[in-house]
Amino acid sequence: MPIRVFIILICCLSFSFSIAQEKTSLTYSEGLAAVKKKLPEGVRFGFVNEDGKLVVNHKYDTVYKPFRQGLANVGIYGKAGLINKKGKEVIPIQYKEIGEISRNIIPVKNDQGLWGFLKKDGKKITECLYNNYRFSHKGRIIVQYKGKWGIIEGNGNQAVNFSYNYIQYLDGKNFRVHRINSWQVKDAKNKVLASFEFDSLKPASGNTFIYSLVGSYGLVALDGSLLTDPVYDEIGQFKGSVAPAQKDKWGAVNLNGKEVLPFSFDKIIVESAFIIAGKKDTRRFQVPALRP
Repeated sequence: MPIRVFIILICCLSFSFSIAQEKTSLTYSEGLAAVKKKLPEGVRFGFVNEDGKLVVNHKYDTVYKPFRQGLANVGIYGKAGLINKKGKEVIPIQYKEIGEISRNIIPVKNDQGLWGFLKKDGKKITECLYNNYRFSHKGRIIVQYKGKWGIIEGNGNQAVNFSYNYIQYLDGKNFRVHRINSWQVKDAKNKVLASFEFDSLKPASGNTFIYSLVGSYGLVALDGSLLTDPVYDEIGQFKGSVAPAQKDKWGAVNLNGKEVLPFSFDKIIVESAFIIAGKKDTRRFQVPALRP
């Protein structure tokens, strides 16, 4: 009998120690810690309080950031959103990325890689329109729209036009800007056919031009309409109606701005009658030249 009691006592002590060890290994933020559980659909995360009580069910396959300012950045199937301490989705889990909260403003990125802004209660401030952003003085946001920088207020209203290559706040009232270069296209009689504001501009073919903004390239028509956003690292020489272009990998675009060859190649050579496209460790191959 004493032996049995001793064994039971040892088992109880071991169980208590394992629970205490598991609790101390958790990382708490604002009183809650993420815990995982294996479910039939896979590993899922929830949150427990400091008493070990489950307060947010195991629903998420990723915890991007723990609770800060009462919200946690969680995800499921590659999408991100924000939940409060009761597990309610304040920001729906539908975004590619959630930025850092500043002055109750939440940056969100959509599947196209564009940023927008929401209030902390989930109400929309702006649509997802901006290539980049950074928070500035008194809730203002310096944002980049189609390669050009401007400033919006915390309510989404425009404070400074989108016509600058660079903007830097110096203090509460002053900021330094670098304006984008102005370009004109003239005919042989010196008549101005078009005016543009880009870092650089050069002819592509016909009435299409290659422009650059903040180190990225795109295509613009003579009438001023953007055929592509500035999303390319490089656009090569047009042969006929097609040119090689790079977005990390190489592909091809035509004069209308349409991507006619996927951006999955390590090298592209465009000739007037054909395109040579190759990948590393594979044999090169030819495809017919593509017309707009």
